[in-house]
Amino acid sequence: AGYKVAKHGNYAATSVSGASNVILNHGVHFTDDLDQLNRSINEAGIVYLHAQLFAKAMKFVGPIRKALQFPTVFNLLGPLVNPSQPSCQLLGVANLDQMRLYNQVYQKIGIDYGIVNSIDGYDEISLDSKEERTNEIEELVDAYAKNLYWLSSRPGAGAENLERFRSYHVCDMNDSQVENFVRKQVRQTDEDGEVIANNILYAIHNAGNSTIYAYLHNPLLLSMFILTYRYNPEIPKRKSDFYYNVFDTLYIKHDTRSKSGSYLHDRKCKFEKDQYLQVLRYFSFLSFFNGKYLFDTSYLNRKLSEIKTKYNLSFDNDNMIYDLSVSIAILVKDGLEYGFPHRSMQEYFAADLISTLQDKVKKDIIYKEVLKKNYGSDGYNFWSLCEELDELCFQSYFLIK
Repeated sequence: AGYKVAKHGNYAATSVSGASNVILNHGVHFTDDLDQLNRSINEAGIVYLHAQLFAKAMKFVGPIRKALQFPTVFNLLGPLVNPSQPSCQLLGVANLDQMRLYNQVYQKIGIDYGIVNSIDGYDEISLDSKEERTNEIEELVDAYAKNLYWLSSRPGAGAENLERFRSYHVCDMNDSQVENFVRKQVRQTDEDGEVIANNILYAIHNAGNSTIYAYLHNPLLLSMFILTYRYNPEIPKRKSDFYYNVFDTLYIKHDTRSKSGSYLHDRKCKFEKDQYLQVLRYFSFLSFFNGKYLFDTSYLNRKLSEIKTKYNLSFDNDNMIYDLSVSIAILVKDGLEYGFPHRSMQEYFAADLISTLQDKVKKDIIYKEVLKKNYGSDGYNFWSLCEELDELCFQSYFLIK
């Protein structure tokens, strides 16, 4: 606290938004006038330095970077060419390779510095790669032993076995927090929010020992329930019903018309609901057992092409990606990658596919080979969905044998 900050940034080139996009949208006008810049940092304690005003060539490079659509060396230069030449820097990096690179550079430059890295995705790993990822974390801690580390993971994923870390459990929301959350969420989206909020809270409080009661004390899953309540105003008795209601609601919301009478987001593939469900089931099955929870465009195209071949479907991949991420919005785009709004949605669609297969396929291939190779405590939600959707076969072919 108390440090003056000179932030150096630019417009987005290979990401959704750059620092300059954010600053500009907050009404700040860029300048290279030294008097204004000095006044800003002296009076406000912060100044923003728009890269294209200080490195004139950057505006010519920008369109090329954007056309390439992948990071280049220009993504790394920003902190190193800060026009204010600070004696102390704090920067965030996207991955450990960048962390090591900046660490070496700043040691040679000789200024005080701090590097922040969020290792996103390490709790979203397949069982096959868990040991490798655990070793990487251990190596990182050894390499930067003076640093502080924070790991977040699903319960039972094995992170609690890392001996040098203390384990803390994140509690579910209590009833008071659930009520405040519901009222705030509904008030922002519905004119008759008070009535709807009271109905939702009444339904939650009377859920009793419902198997999804715990779901409704998780902020993200509670948000999904609030979304579905207008179209399915009841507490689903099973987790699988909960997930289907989410998909059903997102599909139905497409049929909401704008004031001009047109659909808000036209479905480009013109598929029926069951056809989209077929695509989602098989894509989720493939990606889940590939250990993929975030998908770039290349991966989506490969798997969608496999699905077209398997089910003899005809659609344009780009149109399907648009439908799944915009028209239905069951996939969420974050930067250059897509993912489900909650990983458990992917688990539901994968388990749902298994339940539709012929018994012989389940017995000889799925339960005998695929599932037993991927068994683990962190797959509890997936296993419980498999049993719920396909109880007899799951118990006969998997649990008993």
